[in-house]
Amino acid sequence: MRGAFCHGRANASPGWCVRRLTVVVLAALLGVLVVAVGSAQAEATATVEVRVWQNVGDLEDIRISARPAGGSWRTLGTIPLPLDQTTDSGTFAYGDIDLDVVLSGRAAAATVEVRVWQRVQDLSRVYISARPAGGSWATLGTIRLRLEDGFSSSGTFRYGDIALGVPLPPISELPRVEGIHVSLVADEFAFIPLSLALDGDGSVIAVGGSREAVWRVSPAGEVLLLAGGEGPGLRDGRGSQAQFRSPEGVVVDAAGDIYVADYGNRAIRRITPDGLVTTVVDRSESGYAPLGLALDRNGDLLFSEVRYSPLGARLYRMGADGVLRAIDVGSGDVRGIAANQHGDIWFARVDFSSLPISVSIMKRTAGGGLTTVLTGPQHRDGGVLSIFVSDVTVADDDTLYLADPEAGRVVRITPDGVAAIVVDRSTFDDTSTYPSGSDFHGVVVAPDGSLFVARGGEGLWKVTFDADDAEEVGGFAGHAGEWGNADGWWTLARFGRRWPGSFGDLRLDVAPDGSVLVADMANSAVRRVVPGGAVTTVVGIETGYLPLPRDVAVDGEGNIYVAGARDGLIRRFLADGSGGRVIAGGGPETQPFQVPPDGPAEEAYFSDIQGIALGPGGDLYVIEPERIRRLSPSGWVTTVAGGSGLGDVDGLGTQAQFHGLTDIAVDGAGNLYVIDGGAVSGEAGPIPAIRKVDTSGVVTTLYRGEHPAFGGVLAGPGGIAVTGDGAILISNTGRNQVVR
Repeated sequence: MRGAFCHGRANASPGWCVRRLTVVVLAALLGVLVVAVGSAQAEATATVEVRVWQNVGDLEDIRISARPAGGSWRTLGTIPLPLDQTTDSGTFAYGDIDLDVVLSGRAAAATVEVRVWQRVQDLSRVYISARPAGGSWATLGTIRLRLEDGFSSSGTFRYGDIALGVPLPPISELPRVEGIHVSLVADEFAFIPLSLALDGDGSVIAVGGSREAVWRVSPAGEVLLLAGGEGPGLRDGRGSQAQFRSPEGVVVDAAGDIYVADYGNRAIRRITPDGLVTTVVDRSESGYAPLGLALDRNGDLLFSEVRYSPLGARLYRMGADGVLRAIDVGSGDVRGIAANQHGDIWFARVDFSSLPISVSIMKRTAGGGLTTVLTGPQHRDGGVLSIFVSDVTVADDDTLYLADPEAGRVVRITPDGVAAIVVDRSTFDDTSTYPSGSDFHGVVVAPDGSLFVARGGEGLWKVTFDADDAEEVGGFAGHAGEWGNADGWWTLARFGRRWPGSFGDLRLDVAPDGSVLVADMANSAVRRVVPGGAVTTVVGIETGYLPLPRDVAVDGEGNIYVAGARDGLIRRFLADGSGGRVIAGGGPETQPFQVPPDGPAEEAYFSDIQGIALGPGGDLYVIEPERIRRLSPSGWVTTVAGGSGLGDVDGLGTQAQFHGLTDIAVDGAGNLYVIDGGAVSGEAGPIPAIRKVDTSGVVTTLYRGEHPAFGGVLAGPGGIAVTGDGAILISNTGRNQVVR
């Protein structure tokens, strides 16, 4: 009797025998692969099942199929495998094929090379070998594959099956993100926050815990109860009158409305900025419970929901019309979800249908394609992620961060699928008595790339990262090439052009609190961008109409000064945008070529204001195309320089001449710096210049080069600023650069 070979055992019974070739990953992150025969060498493996077919009527007709373990043979398809090579002795013919095996935590799949052999003198005898790409066939050896596992439905082909198992790297081999720093934001949480979100003012919204509540943590670390807190229940109402039951997910829209996945009540609740809680989605009759929340680029609400008896999971989109539309997510239990501003959606998916239980991070593109970013067995079986992955958040560069309470850590996954630990208990040198399952439920990424992490009973922490060695410039708010009028987070906001052919002129100033004020001329608004990236309208059509605000300036108390391009008025508003009033302008219009008179602010007339800037003593400087004027704190307007006609003349005060001033900046000593469009004409037109007015009123030309058409540095300079060390920065719009 001919003996069978299976798992290294001779003469094993057919019922016991399971043929398996094991590709062992000793150091998956370094790409080191070793092949061995025998039982699995690690507890967790990524398995690919291979089927070799042989045509009963033509034994030389060999075909091969492959599939993920327990999956469909159609996943990788069936293709002919020509055995078009022979051994030197001519005894065997053989053919090779490469199979890709997805490895958890790897950027790319591992390639396993498979070789199928056939004895030339006995075509019914088929053998198989396998090795990692570029490895040695001798490491594994060759075993016979009996094609006796079944026949095709037509009876034309017989086949034999074999499994290729790729063990995953143990948890200890998962690398750590270097150069992180943690700081405590708030330690007043006597509960376990289950999910985090960011509000437009930079505060963190946290939900969950034994008090069944929703909290706000300000950037200063102040903790405020927004809703709930009186125990579990289902009740709408304002503030603490409302009740929740196991709130699991949270997200904040551009209007400041907070949406909560109220898991225990199988509902989605909304909290308005004034604290009113209402139920907006009721899933009590569906048998499913909402779990994760996100907002897409259009502001539509995305939510995952799960059912445990029987198992099931779904993902929905709800637009402004309130209609729920299903999103295909394949099979499995959907956990946390995240979305970017390009229409892509990420979600964690758990597959309980086979053992070991697998956890995958899936990406659904804006076009509807579904791809696997990372997959592997659950954490208990040696994988990267546990089945209890809660919050998923995505950074502007599509890097994912996931809170994993069972594994007790926050994991980063790069867009190409490489996983690494950001923080775990060792990060905090922890002596906490809380079990690891209580740790790291919530995580959210801020627009600047920092993280907020919630730890059970240990407070809210901020995680920052060392900057890369390479200097990188990115958008702070808005989105390049997309215009409009919309508040919101980061790239959700829109500025500038509002109709075809018109361009918004954005001028900026920095407030004492670090926020940036933007004169959004095309939208007749002043917008505020907080350090976290949230954009709000401070003054606009609804709050105090501004006819084409040309420029904005902010004083030391946060008061906002706005220059109107259309009406020639200077307005001042309080820091919150209220209390607006005209402080200068509105006097009788002068005739062409007539110099506007100086005098009391209310009698002054400004002609075609181009920019404003505040000096160290509280003076507000206003530039017109050919003159610089000063509005004193006492309300008196005087001409500082220029005004005697167009020209290119240095000199004292009104003896100087300008030709097309476009912007102004003031240094700490009170010196003025302006961009002059250029009175000196070259062969191709005017040549722009940088001019200075010192504190005694003397005008000098600091820089004028060649025309940009002939290699000049300045090409359409649009804005000017002065740094603390006296360096001058120019936004060189004609060449999309900043010049120092």
